[in-house]
Amino acid sequence: MAQVWQIVDRPSEFGAVRSALTGNECRGVVLVGDAGVGKTTLARAVTESLRTQVHWVASTESSRSIPLGVFAHLVGTSSSRDATALLASARESIVSQGSSIVGVDDAHLLDELSATLLHQLAVDQSGRIIATVRAGEPVPDAVTSLWKDGYLRRIELQPFSKTQSVRLVESVVGGRLEGLSADLMWESSGGNPLFLRHLVEGSIDAGTLKKVDDVWQLRGPTAVPTGLAALL
Repeated sequence: MAQVWQIVDRPSEFGAVRSALTGNECRGVVLVGDAGVGKTTLARAVTESLRTQVHWVASTESSRSIPLGVFAHLVGTSSSRDATALLASARESIVSQGSSIVGVDDAHLLDELSATLLHQLAVDQSGRIIATVRAGEPVPDAVTSLWKDGYLRRIELQPFSKTQSVRLVESVVGGRLEGLSADLMWESSGGNPLFLRHLVEGSIDAGTLKKVDDVWQLRGPTAVPTGLAALL
């Protein structure tokens, strides 16, 4: 099996994201969607297609409790606790590196100071920004204002269509997927790429998805790891 899952079958969204990062209408883009829908995969694919330097950070539940948490490495060993000084130091670290893109995974988890820094970078045009936000989660005001005020373009990622889902599975397993099996896998996954990946891998490990006469067939219950719920 090919086992290549970093496949982006979103030409329209890819073009829109690339345009937002290279054009003059805005300073970047925010990708909004459910967990596992492919926000980070698309964001990374687009930035890798550009020659511009990208600084990626990933927000977490633990980092949001720390002022300037995901950007703390930009402040160094400064002993100052003054928010203004911390913001100025982090901004200077980014600006001093020249033209670049700041990428933020899970921007809805940013602490207020980090969200303010992101907002400042967009407002004073110090750099381009690409961020991902999980749909339905509360988002810092400084982040939501980025798209409400037109600094960043907001793009919602939808689950894969049946055609996209089948194309993804077939490219990974390296063969044609039987029609009935395609229906079952798409309905079970809801078109969520991450769920689909675990469904395919779990079914192959369980022996319920196998190649028969050059066609991949799913027979028996779909096998999805119990830990998947934590990822979604």
